[in-house]
Amino acid sequence: MELNEFLIEIDKVCLVEQERMKQKQRNGDYFNVFNMLGLWSDEIRLHSAFLAELLNPNGSHGLKDALLKEFLAAIGLNKDYISNCKTNIVERYIGERTESTGGRIDIILEDGEHAVIIENKIYAIDQHHQLLRYNNYGKQHFPKGFKLIYLTLDGHEASKDSLGDNEIDYHCISYKGHILNWLSKCVMLAYDKPLVRETISQYITLIKQITGQDMNKDSSDKIVDLAINNMEAVVALMDTRAEISSKLR
Repeated sequence: MELNEFLIEIDKVCLVEQERMKQKQRNGDYFNVFNMLGLWSDEIRLHSAFLAELLNPNGSHGLKDALLKEFLAAIGLNKDYISNCKTNIVERYIGERTESTGGRIDIILEDGEHAVIIENKIYAIDQHHQLLRYNNYGKQHFPKGFKLIYLTLDGHEASKDSLGDNEIDYHCISYKGHILNWLSKCVMLAYDKPLVRETISQYITLIKQITGQDMNKDSSDKIVDLAINNMEAVVALMDTRAEISSKLR
């Protein structure tokens, strides 16, 4: 397929997707309280706070520890790893920052013996020795075991500057995969709690938007198939991407 024909086929898929989006607009499917309040990228006031509330067995969702247990399973832990969760704190202050200690932990789940320490990254860059400091905190306060989690949009690894020179056992998870899958289970668990269910559903919509998953899967699959079957055309576009970007600007 020639490049021009390839672009025409892509355009057809885009037109179908645009019509779908217009229909969603007419149906009010884009009504989202998080976007309206301008919180969509706020790591602390929205994302960490919202996740922490869902994970809190004493949270206002009324589902006790059901959501916490599903989360523990989603990150590869036994559902009873954290039992009788004593604290669920956003932005826990752990002392003045030094090269190896201190700072603020985004989310920490603990029962006095075990802990899950979560560093939540939406768009912010890693701080100097950040995971090193949190890892040292876990070693000092939870000798029976803790799990250090690095949460990002796509599940990428932490920077070397965050880790320091030591080997650190940490686990990467993503909003795109782990969190969306867990939230889908949360919606099912909240089937009889409409306010909780619909709020989580709106948050899912937001996560799909910021992780680039709001395109209809059929449309996305068609574009992928077209690209795979027309690699020469794709390569030609990639080779001229700088020129295209420059002209668009």
